[in-house]
Formats: sequence, structure tokens, C-alpha cells
Amino acid sequence: MTEDVLSARSGEPLSPRVPIRELAERLSHQPLVRPLPGNFQLASWRRPSLLSEASQDHLFATLIRISTQSFGADMTPYWAGRKAGGYFQRISRFCFILAADGAVVGWTGFHRQRFGGEHCLYLDSTGVLPEYQGSGIVSQVQSRILARELLAHAFSSLFLITRTENPVVYRMLQRAVGAERIHPSARLPVAPEKIQRIGAETAAWLRQQDVFDPPTLKVAGAYSNLDALYGELPTSGDRELDAFFQRSLRPVDAFLVIADANFFRVLGFMVKRGLTPTRRRGRV
Repeated sequence: MTEDVLSARSGEPLSPRVPIRELAERLSHQPLVRPLPGNFQLASWRRPSLLSEASQDHLFATLIRISTQSFGADMTPYWAGRKAGGYFQRISRFCFILAADGAVVGWTGFHRQRFGGEHCLYLDSTGVLPEYQGSGIVSQVQSRILARELLAHAFSSLFLITRTENPVVYRMLQRAVGAERIHPSARLPVAPEKIQRIGAETAAWLRQQDVFDPPTLKVAGAYSNLDALYGELPTSGDRELDAFFQRSLRPVDAFLVIADANFFRVLGFMVKRGLTPTRRRGRV
């Protein structure tokens, strides 16, 4: 990881994108690869904890490279902290987003947990390289992931949780579940008690309970190991929502965004956006 660290900190051009086949040759466990619309692909590890330590180091090196370019900020300290916290031991599913040529251009992952006595899906760090931002690929990937998870809870709620300072992420979840089922909200200054309980247990799981404010779902200094997560803060195009994030959060703060979803609501969202499940492809 040292070469990537030096490149990120020195401002020198980072290494070229790594083809998934070249990366997979170095790994102890191979991903399953599925096609996506727009000539993208999704490489998934369903049991990341099985990856050897050397394999995890290769993945961390790739994550540093693409996330530093994605966010416009040196992400080395962030991933060093995630490695120390056992990122691949804890995450339920990890994915790389691939371009048409098989190069790694993005990443995502999630955790299955119970918080506040409820089934929850915690959406972990996600991003794509700048040239693919705005393509809709992240929405496509996460919609499919959510649909599969929600199918297991088709007649009950599943709470979707993410820690973010990005109103674009909030807006995507809001469209999927409905404005009245997502928190925090500019129109509801204090989150409902059940949502506060879920948030408090999530913050404790993240080891950030001391900097979490349950009524507002704000995590002060969530990214304290970084100068700022984004070189330039993104905007969603929704003026009210963007203003809410800008007045509520400093560059190193975040919200725990909690959305109450169900399968049929998200399925309706997918149909409206023309998203359909993908067929399975073999290993690389």
C-alpha cells in the first residue's frame, strides 16, 4: 500500500485503473461478476471475511487509489482506519463496479445488522471515479442490492442506514422510500423515538456514540481523520435539501440517514427508473 499512499499524498498522478482479472489473480477468493446496463459489471464478494490478509491489502490499495480520485481528497487515512477496524471481517458483502473493459471504477458494500430491534441494512462507503459520476451506475447497483435484501423482508420493514454528508445519497434514498419515511428531515427537527434508538445503536456499532446526537441524527466529526471527505461538496439539485445539509453539517460532520423501506415501494421505484434484476455470470 505504500506506493499508493505516497502517490496520494504527493499529488502525483495515481496508477492506472486495475483490470479486475489482473487484480483477481492476486486474491485468495474470486468475485462473482454480473453484467449491468450501460456495459458496466459488478464484481461481488459475498463472504469478504474469507479473503486472506494479503488479498485484503490488494483491495485496500485499489480502494485508496479510486476513492482518492473519486472524492478529490487523500483517502489514505480513512482506509487505514477502516483496515484497523476490521473492514473486510465485518462487512456482509463487498463489490467493485467495473467499466466495459473490466477496469475497477467504483466500489460499494453493506452490512446486515439489527439495531433498535429492527432488521437493518447499513450501506457502507460507496463511490465511482469522476468520469462516471452522474451516470446513474451507483443508483443502479444499490437499487438491485436493496431489492434482493428487501425480498427477504417483503411483508415487513427493513431500515436502510448510511452515514453521509452527501445530499445526493440522501436524495436517492428519498426517491426510493418516500419523503415521509426518511430521517433526518428539514421539516421534522427531532427524529421519532424509534429512529433515534436505531441511530444510537448504529452510532455505538460505528464506535461514534460519543459524537452522535440522537434527535438530529448528526455525527459531529464523523470524518475527523480527514480534512474533508469531498474536495468540493456535492449538491443534489434540490435547493431545500442542499441548504439543509449545508447549514447543518461542517465538512467533517455527517448524518446517519435512516430510511424505512419495504420491497414493494423499492420495486416500484425500480420499475419507474427502468431498472431490472441482472442475471448471474460466472467467476472471473
